[in-house]
Amino acid sequence: MMRLPPAKPTEHFSVEIPELDALSPQEVDFHLLALPALPAEMGTLASPLDSQIHLELKGQHLLLKATAEGDLKLVCHRCLREYPYHAKLRIDEHMVVQADGPLDEELEWEMATVAETVDPNGSLDLVDWLRQHLILDLPAKQLCEQAVCETPQASVAAEDQGDPRWANLRRLTSPQGDDHGTT
Repeated sequence: MMRLPPAKPTEHFSVEIPELDALSPQEVDFHLLALPALPAEMGTLASPLDSQIHLELKGQHLLLKATAEGDLKLVCHRCLREYPYHAKLRIDEHMVVQADGPLDEELEWEMATVAETVDPNGSLDLVDWLRQHLILDLPAKQLCEQAVCETPQASVAAEDQGDPRWANLRRLTSPQGDDHGTT
């Protein structure tokens, strides 16, 4: 089992496909303890994401099984406050190790269910792969506890005229002006 240093955000950690091909047995376990930050609009990692990734190469097939668990701080889409979220991932993915070029008929049929192809002389960035799965696993509608969640109130102008950003539109439709847009 290979380990990355704990609690240190890791930008990239790649596994070389030719090195996997040379192993006997052809399987490797990685234990990643930290990931770089998520995109700002999605939230932040509150603690390192503890993850275990198992890679197994069988001919032209690369099997990836991973578990990951950690705490995040997400932003509520309703009240815009941060709230804690516990992420727990279980990933089981199949990739095809194939250079660009013509595929044999059996492999072409299997490609219909495969999301990604990996170059046999290339590498696979495990940190980026795990980050993509984490982002896909986040809830589409991020809401904190409904009991305390309130929609933020828009600021009201001093004259009680509503939101000041609409002032120009109000002038066009005010009783002093022409309501119907004719002159």
